[in-house]
Formats: sequence, C-alpha cells, structure tokens
Amino acid sequence: MARSIHLMGEFMLNSLKSKILFPVTAIIVALLVFIVIYVAYSANHLAGHMSEQRMMTISQMARRYLAALDDRNRLAGFAVASDREFLGLMEQWNADPGNGETRRLILDLARNRGNNFGLDNLSVVDSAGNVVARTFDYSRHGDSALVNRNVVAARRGSAGSFYDSLQGLPMILASAIPIEKDGEVIGALVAIMNMHTETFVDEMAAFFNGEVTVSLGRKKIATTLVDGKGRRIVGTDLDRAVGTGRWPGRL
Repeated sequence: MARSIHLMGEFMLNSLKSKILFPVTAIIVALLVFIVIYVAYSANHLAGHMSEQRMMTISQMARRYLAALDDRNRLAGFAVASDREFLGLMEQWNADPGNGETRRLILDLARNRGNNFGLDNLSVVDSAGNVVARTFDYSRHGDSALVNRNVVAARRGSAGSFYDSLQGLPMILASAIPIEKDGEVIGALVAIMNMHTETFVDEMAAFFNGEVTVSLGRKKIATTLVDGKGRRIVGTDLDRAVGTGRWPGRL
C-alpha cells in the first residue's frame, strides 16, 4: 500500500512488491516546465519494505548529492571566471564589443577551460548583460541575458545556482558566476552541468545502488531502466502513481 510523505514537496511510496519509486526532486523551470528526478530502488535491496523514516533519509541523501554537484559546478565556474587569460579577453571585449575575433578567442578559451574543469557547457555574458558566446550553440550570441535573475545577481557580484531547460539542453544545473577583475565585475559566466544524459543517471544510480530516471514534465528523457532488449526506456510517460514535488528553480 502506497504511503505519502512530505519533504520539500510530495513523495510517494509505490509498488512495494516489485520496486519502490522515490521522487527525489522536481523543479520549476522556465515556461513552467516541471522536471522530475526520481530514484527507483528494487525490493530485494531493501528487504521488501521501507519505512517512512528510511524514505526521508534517502530523500535527504539525494538532496545532499545534488548539493554536492552544485558545489562542484560552482567551483569549476569560479576557476574559469578567474582565469587570467580569460579575464584579459573579457576586458578586450568590453572595450570593443562585437569584435568577432575576440568572441572566437573567448569561445575557444571558455570551451578549453570548461573541459579541463569538467563542465559540460558554458555561457559568457559581458558587462552590458549581453551573451558573448555559448559553447553549446555557437551561432547564438548578442541577446540579453538579463532575463535571468541569477545572471543579474552575478553582474552585481553574487553567485547563484538554478535548474533550467534550454533548447537542446532539456535538463541542466547552472551556476551564474561573477567575472571580476581588480574588484570590478566585468561580466558573468554561466557554468552548466547536463542532467539529462546517460552519464548523469548512470553515476547517480551507482551512488545510490538503484535505478534513476529524469523526466521533463512526465516524459522520461534519461534513465537507467532498460527493456527486454537492453534498450533504455525513454520517451514514455512516468507511471501515474508517481507523484511530483515542487520548489522554485534555484538551489
């Protein structure tokens, strides 16, 4: 019999005879897109029964896991944003915005440094709040990033993290980092970790010794679950019995 508990949202215990589905987190993102991450534990690992207290303990572990990912993402973002060569290029750009060669150099360096520090993608924003470059979409630049309040805060000197869904990147953890030179904020860098990939769900599943599925709305976009032929079960809807929890799209 399913039992409901509440911890930063609504969690539901379901199908104890075969497996237990546990929604770890659901996040409100742009355009009211709801993203749910849930971890499924098989009954043979949990002796066929899990108490409400045990469920809450696992939920707290999951949130700590995501918080640790955020810490890692932020540190990597700060490392790129404080790179001396990168700061020099940002100063050049702000003095002559629109220079194609400087943009190319910033893009190449951001991609290189991001790879070195384990970031999946980066966006670079100048002192005026306009996007200089995106490593995941080279052709898009020049648009204002000030629609994102975390970028606005970064341009004021405050770092912040948020979950989002972008074109081509349906589930990300992003950290908006101030780019500072000699005590002056000269731009912002958005460090991005993809959370919709097989790598992400595989690593999380290994950590929790369970199955992990990431969904956009109720549509599965990444999972460790496979069908009888060994193919990952994506593109289908979550079971109706799986509840969703919600909190604002920021950490």
